[in-house]
Parts: sequence; structure tokens; C-alpha cells
Amino acid sequence: MVSSAAHNGGSRKDLTHLYNYTYAHSPLVQNKVVCKMESPNLQSHYARLTQELGLPVETTAGMGTAALLEDAALCTSSFENIHLSTIVTAGVDHNGGRAGDPPSYDEFTGENLPPSGTINIMLFIDAHLPAGTAVQAIITATEAKSAALQELQAGSLYSSGIATGSGTDTIMVVTRPDASDTLYDAGHHSRLGSTIGQLVKQAVKQALGHHDNGMTPSRQASLLWQGFRHGITLASLSSESQRLYGDLPGHLQVEQILKDPQILAYCAPLLHLRDQYDWGILNEKQFATVYRQYLHHFCQAYQLPITDNLISALAHLNHR
Repeated sequence: MVSSAAHNGGSRKDLTHLYNYTYAHSPLVQNKVVCKMESPNLQSHYARLTQELGLPVETTAGMGTAALLEDAALCTSSFENIHLSTIVTAGVDHNGGRAGDPPSYDEFTGENLPPSGTINIMLFIDAHLPAGTAVQAIITATEAKSAALQELQAGSLYSSGIATGSGTDTIMVVTRPDASDTLYDAGHHSRLGSTIGQLVKQAVKQALGHHDNGMTPSRQASLLWQGFRHGITLASLSSESQRLYGDLPGHLQVEQILKDPQILAYCAPLLHLRDQYDWGILNEKQFATVYRQYLHHFCQAYQLPITDNLISALAHLNHR
């Protein structure tokens, strides 16, 4: 087994147990407060938890989640005589982040522990994989997880980027050393790698969509969920309306605008245009020129004045 578990992680041949522990019933999690570590660091925290669960501390690897285990996704696939299964728990609405985002806690002081929300993956492969190939399977599965988030346009809570995971994600890859089949390639071009990618992406999407108000394609088809990473929120749109018109519209009215898939269809290119500018692909002149032209066509299509509150909120995409 190869894993990123804080306790007994890495490449191990002596493990007898593994687990995914839920903190969903903790009052801290239910009140959207970060979990408290019971030890100075994550390794000793999970060692203590393992002991409390009555499992052998030296031969058990564990991970934790704020998601309900009933909401886990179980997906299976196979090719030739190789069978694969993956179990995923997921939730990133409160902790989704993008690789390279600013840090949110200090490991040296233990202050500001990460909020709840994580993607935990258990991947079982009915074949023998050398240690290096198992690590390659982790890479492929991680890319699949990030691809699922990209396809759902999951926003980072810590920057204006699209989330690639959360800061507390854990993955475990379990193989069979005694299997008759040995596979040496888990990259994209191999059948094993392709199957891992499809399977993990499917499971991550299912797990994200299982819980209440889950991250499904239909939920994500709204400016409310795709625009927040750029500052377009229910509060900001209501504030713009009050500034422009002197009154505060009902939240229901504003929310209907933000949740309209047709509005998103017009605005999504603007969001991606801003992304390309932030990534350095488009320069400021190219971005601003196309942005103004597109916004003009958007106003014409909806017969909106350029001072409309939605247009005003979108206009802030034009500023860093």
C-alpha cells in the first residue's frame, strides 16, 4: 500500500488496517468551526485516534473527513482480469483550494487549522504494482480528482482560481503483492492509468454531489457558484443594486438572477477571459478590449443599461 496518510503513510507492506474516520457529528464541524487536534501534530493526532478506535497503532493507516460516510461514492471497473474499486468521500464548499494558494494555517504554531472539507480517496487495484508504479497511480488519481473539480468549475476559497483539491486531501492506493498479474505503468497512456482516471473522476463527482446542496452540474450552472471566486456574490450584487438605485431588492430576486443558467452562459466566457488574464496568457490590452466588446453585446442581448447592477458587478472583473 502507498498512501499520503499522516500516520503510517508512504509505501508500506506491513499494514493490516486502514480507515476513513468522519468528524461529521462533531459539534465543531456542525457549527462550521475547525476541528481541534488532540495532539501537537497530525501524525500523533491520528496515532491517538487509531488507538481510541481499538486498532493496532503500528499497522494501521487512517484519514479523516467532515463528510458523512453514508455519502461516500463507491465505483468499480475492470479490464482483462484486473479489477479496480474506489471509495471517495468529498466536500470542498468550505475548504476548496488551488495549488499555490496562500497558506491558511501555521504548522509550527498549530494556529488557524484548516476548515472542514476534504476529498479522501481509497483506490483498490487487484494486481501487483511495484512501489514506483503505485506512486504513479497516486499521480494519475490526483490529476483525475483535479479534473473533476475543473469540470464542475469548483472555485477556490483562498484565491480567484479554480480549485484543484482541498488542503486536507488524503489518498490511499492498495494493491495485491500476491497477485498473479504485475503492472508497471499507471500513467495516462496505459489501460491501468486510463481506468484509474475515469474511475476516480466519476467517484469524486458522485461524492461531491451526494450530500445536501451537493456540487452537481445543475447546481454549478449558476453565477452564484461560479462567480464567487471573482467576488460576484449575493451580497455584492445586492450592495451594487442599493448603490445604483438606492434600495435593496429582495434576495430572492437577486438569487434568481445569479442562478439563471442562461445568465451563466453569457457570463462564463467573461470569467474564463479573466482567468486567462490572471494566468498571463492575455495581456491587459487584449483582455480589456474583448471584455468591453463582450459586455456591450451582453447588454444588448438582455436590453440592460450599462449601469445595471449585474453589469456593474461584472465590471469589477476588469480590475485586479
